[in-house]
Amino acid sequence: MTPTEQAQIQRMAEPMYRAEATTDKCVASLRINDVRLFSAGGRARTQSVLMLNPWLIKGRNDVSAELSPRTDQENLSAAAFVCTVTVQDMAVPKASRTIIPLAEIKFDPKQDKKQYPQALPGSFDVLTPFPAWSWTTAAPLRADAATQKEALALMQGVWDALNKKNMDSFLQLQATRVRELSTSLFTKPDEVASDIRGDIESLLASGAFQLKPLPAEGLTFSLMADSRIVQPMRAEGVHPICMTEPGGMVSEVPLFLARIDRGRLAWVR
Repeated sequence: MTPTEQAQIQRMAEPMYRAEATTDKCVASLRINDVRLFSAGGRARTQSVLMLNPWLIKGRNDVSAELSPRTDQENLSAAAFVCTVTVQDMAVPKASRTIIPLAEIKFDPKQDKKQYPQALPGSFDVLTPFPAWSWTTAAPLRADAATQKEALALMQGVWDALNKKNMDSFLQLQATRVRELSTSLFTKPDEVASDIRGDIESLLASGAFQLKPLPAEGLTFSLMADSRIVQPMRAEGVHPICMTEPGGMVSEVPLFLARIDRGRLAWVR
């Protein structure tokens, strides 16, 4: 990053940090500050754009990827993976924006070490003075039976609110998430809550999407962010709370949980 680019970033009114990841012919995952934000199963070429602001801290931030072959009989000789991190000022009209590159991690098949998963580490500096997010100071967790029981109880509350179409309860359960998302997006909590409410209500009102029952077993609970966050997932690799439609499309409700609320688990992202 040049001094000119540093000055540009510091002048940005609404800096938006993004990661653009492209992957092909491999199983891949991407982490920001040890939080998994993206994964691909390798069945098709995948391109994703991730909004990073809620996961960033001022100063050094880590970005890393892990790649594995799609089957035990393959290697990564034909694999492709590249991730670019950039920042732009959303307060500036799109046609006039400057997109500043901050980091790139790219896989070179010639450097396949034949040991999987293969790690691709990287880092970038954030000049924006984001606040200390709740998850950065949360108490460390253990992926034990007590944590899983507490996470299941919280998930059940979220599922019940959706099943009853109780949007007030659904939003109250993610009050910390809404508040911090609004800060990271340079908007008001009411606007974020309204967007979430509108998206969910439109899905439920369509009649096409059906809320899947919570699985009685088979959930995994992954610790991230130096064990300050736990992320539950279904065995098939989707979030536990999700809606499906007959054509196979899935709409997921992401759940990243941290122990911040008087020692209790809370929905933070």
